[in-house]
Amino acid sequence: MRTLTGLFLVAHGLLTAGIWGLRFPAVPEGQVQPPDPAHSWLLGDARVTSMILGIFAGVVLAIAGFGFLTDQSWWTHAAVGGGAASLLLFAVFFTPWWLAGIAISIALIIGALGSTTT
Repeated sequence: MRTLTGLFLVAHGLLTAGIWGLRFPAVPEGQVQPPDPAHSWLLGDARVTSMILGIFAGVVLAIAGFGFLTDQSWWTHAAVGGGAASLLLFAVFFTPWWLAGIAISIALIIGALGSTTT
């Protein structure tokens, strides 16, 4: 179970970096439009900001997963930092499409903080 949890954390980090760091082709009108990771309800078109924060959050989450897999004591700090950066990203670029990611980031922070007390 520990290995699956660590791999999930690494995968979550890589997916986060991929979603926010890559450019996706435009979807033709009339089809379901996925969220635009470059458009913020707060900042407008903020591609560079979303890329920097998204790649940072993803890399830190992946590092936290590696730390968890190798039983490092610092993994909790990386997980909380990456989860907080991810939540900031979701807040600035909010759309209901991100609700699952928000829930995962919150659960990650709670789990990491809970593991420091044991």
